[in-house]
Order: sequence, then C-alpha cells, then structure tokens
Amino acid sequence: MSLQKKIIIAVSSIILISGLAIGAYFLFSKNSTAKYNFATVNKGNIAEEINLNGNVKAAENVQLAFEKSGKIAQANFKVGDKIKTGQLIASLISSDLTAQLAQAQAAYDAQVAILKNLQAGARAEDIQISATSVQNAQDSLTNTKNKADNDLNTLYGKSSDILNDAYNKSFDALYNKTDGIFSNPLSDRPTLIPQINDSALKNDLETERPSINQELTSMKNEIDNLDSNQTNIEDILTKAIAHLENVRDYLNKLNNAMNFVMISSTMTTTQISSFKTNLNTGITNLNSTISAINNQQKAFATQKITNQNSITLAENNLALAQKQLSLKQAGATTEQIAAQQAAVNQASAAIQNIRAQLSKSALISPIDGTISQQDAKIGEIASMNIPLISIISDAKFQIETKVAEADIEKIKVGQTSDITLDADSSQRIFQAKVILIDPAKTIANGSATYKVTLEFTKEDPLIKDGLTANLKIVIEQKNDVLLIPTSSIIKQYDKIIVLKNNSSSDVEQTYITIGVSQNGLTEVLSGLNQGDQIATFGKN
Repeated sequence: MSLQKKIIIAVSSIILISGLAIGAYFLFSKNSTAKYNFATVNKGNIAEEINLNGNVKAAENVQLAFEKSGKIAQANFKVGDKIKTGQLIASLISSDLTAQLAQAQAAYDAQVAILKNLQAGARAEDIQISATSVQNAQDSLTNTKNKADNDLNTLYGKSSDILNDAYNKSFDALYNKTDGIFSNPLSDRPTLIPQINDSALKNDLETERPSINQELTSMKNEIDNLDSNQTNIEDILTKAIAHLENVRDYLNKLNNAMNFVMISSTMTTTQISSFKTNLNTGITNLNSTISAINNQQKAFATQKITNQNSITLAENNLALAQKQLSLKQAGATTEQIAAQQAAVNQASAAIQNIRAQLSKSALISPIDGTISQQDAKIGEIASMNIPLISIISDAKFQIETKVAEADIEKIKVGQTSDITLDADSSQRIFQAKVILIDPAKTIANGSATYKVTLEFTKEDPLIKDGLTANLKIVIEQKNDVLLIPTSSIIKQYDKIIVLKNNSSSDVEQTYITIGVSQNGLTEVLSGLNQGDQIATFGKN
C-alpha cells in the first residue's frame, strides 16, 4: 500500500471517529436545555420537487421504422422535404392484406343485412322467459336487501360487545389501576395520596377527577340505552371514543404526575413504580379499545358501501330484465337481435384487426417537420424495426435530461417545469412541459436512468441549441403539514431523531418519521406535534 493511500485512510478514520463522537454527544448527553437553541414545530406548506439538469436541443428528431418486413411499394418524400402530421411517407406491398380486408368487409356487410332482417314479432315463450327473468331479478333484489340488513345487524351485535368490553377496560383503568393513588375517588373532592412537587398539577388532577368519573357514567348510560333495533349504535360508538380519549388523557396526566412524587417512608420508589406500571397497562388497554371501536366504525362504513353496491347491482339487473320484457312485449326479439349484434361486432373487429396489420406496412409522419434521412427505396426489402426515415420537428426547443430510477415514476407527461439557463446571467425562469418519457432505461456508473424530454412552452431569443439547463419539477404540493428545520435532524443508523424540550430543563431523544425536505425545512409525518420545541444545530 502506498504512503498516500495510508494517509488518506488514517485521515478518513479520524473524521469518522470525530463524527461518531459529535453524534454521541447530541444523542446521549443529558445537558440542560439552556445549551440548545430551540425551534417550534409549526404547520406550513412544502413541495416535493425534483431538480435536474440537461441540454437544450434544437428540435425533436423522430426515427421511423416498419413494424414488419416486406418489399417497399411507395416512397413519397426525399431529404429536405417538408411534411405534415398524418402524411404517408412510405409503404410496403400488402396485396394479401388488402384482399383479406375486402373479404372481411363483405362478411361484415352480410351480418349487418341479417340484423336488419330480424323484424319478426316476439313469440309467447320468449315473453314468458323474459317475465321469469324479471321475477328472478325481483327476488334477487329482495334477497340482497335482506342480506344487507342481516349483515348490518351482525355488526350491531358485535358493536354492543365491543362497547361493553371498552367500558369494562376503562372502568378497570380508571378505578382498579389507580387504586391507592386517590382517596375518596368517587366523591366530589377526591384527594391525591402521593405528594408531588407540582401543586398546580396536583390541583388539576383532583379537580378533574369527578368529571372523568362522569365520563364513564355517561358511557354506561349510553350503552344501557341502546334501542332495540340498535339504530343509534354508530352515534354511541362515536361518543364512546370521546369518553375513552378523555379518560386516557387524564391517565396520561396522572402517569406524568408520578414523575414528580416525593419519595418518603410512606411512598417508596417501589410503590411509585407499581403505580406507573398499572397506569401504563390501563392506558394501553384504553388505546386497544379505542382502536377496536375505530375498526368497528370502518367496518360499518365498508359494509354500507358493500350493501349499497350490491343493491344497486340488483336494481340494475331488475331494470335490465324489465326493459328486455318491455321490448319483447312491444314486438322485438331482443335475444336474437342481441346475438346478431354480437355477430356484427365480431365482423367489425375482424376488419379492425386487418387494418391494424395494414398500419404496420405504412410509415405515417407523427409530427410536422423536415425529412432529414430517407433510406426507403422502392423495390428494396425493408427489415422490421430498422429505422429508415428521420424527421426533424418544427416544434419549439426541447430539453433532454436523465431521471434516476427512484424518481421516474413521479414524472408524468404534461407536467410543467421551471427552467433556468447557465448562460443567462439574469437567471430568468422559463417554462417547459414533459412531452416524452423513454421507457428504456440506461445504465451509467452502475445506476439506472431514464431519458425525459421537455419542450419550452414559449420561444425566446435566449434559448439556443446546446445550452445547459437547470430544471425544477414540482411533484406534489403539501399544505398545512408539520415542518421543522432540517438542521434539527440527527440520523442514527436507519433512525431519525430530534432532541425535544421536555419542559423539565432537559431534552429527550424523540424518534420521528419524515417526508419531503425543501429550502431548509423538512416535513414531519409522525413523532411530533404542533407547538413542540426541538433543538436546532445551525445551518444544514
């Protein structure tokens, strides 16, 4: 190993160790909040955008090739000729397909003639069959409605069980799990037994306890007052969630108060730990019941949609059967006409298929432009997919850029982009739109990219062939989302961490998930709430 490589490895190791030490300081130190600058988590707007660069080119250059092999029959243009979209440039000999098209057209005309001749009146047995179909459709609609009612009733019954289980767990969480924390917990003036350092918090807990007791009383009354048809069950489910969330929030506040309990001979650390364990269990149980009720509400919504779709389908089937009966009673033989119509459609499809084959024998200009290459010679054999014709477009200037595999799905034809040109000292912003995405990927330096072509929306003297362009494509605008300074983010392996002010002169590590980053701000998907205070570390 050369001396130069050894020096590089040594310096890299020192940098790595220094970086780990700095990260460890931020993550594991328990310094007071006075050593940090804090930012408030607020809501705002942010955009997901892709920044690219590419080169301006004069116009689109389209290469055309036959989709099948054959002898060239026509070559209508030469190099330098102007051409319009839709004009035929060259074609192959296709007499066999032309003959097949004539036969298919004749078969189609015959089927159409048969269809027009089906004017016989409806037979009695045909009318009876249609009448039976109407009755069957009516029976199916009735059965569908009955099943919809039964499915909802099943959910109603299950909801009653879920509500009772939620009440039992909330009762256990509020009373059994707080046993020993309050004296006279059911009275109007309950007293918090553990002594805590925060008198305001103690007063809040004692003052709020009667109203929290009332939450359970109200919940119990609502469950007991379910009507016989349980039609008010969804309203009671919604109210139950509100009751449970209020109880849970109170238990969270009580759990937090345990952090301020003064240790004494009558209140040991073991007792405090036991209280916290019980409270955490109660909170977990409440969260599970809230989740169960939420799932039940979703089940109601899903079932109603399913019921409505099934009933709508049954109603449509009944309407169709009634219409068919009416047509037959009016004298039309609907079944024969429908069968013959299918035969007509099949003959029409055969024509379209042959025309599609013929289109592979012709080169049609897809753009307005000028012929820049013409290698199609009458009488020569053309090979499939070998470019013979090139057309330079008369369109506006374009930009070609390469998009990484991870971003290509976000790019769509028609999207607009802000463009700046390196050669433009004023850095004026131009507009362009995506007109083409190459489906074939290119591997460069081990990474897959896709070629994307954009077209300027307006002509401008500053736009010239070969200039370097900088592109910004806005993929999605996100409004009213939680935002934090990007400089607040600490990456620990595959985790994202911020240091949150916990209001007790310390900061605590908080794991978050993040979304889009832009202009020094990053979207927070989970882990923080609006108003939280987090440490920042200067520039990104």
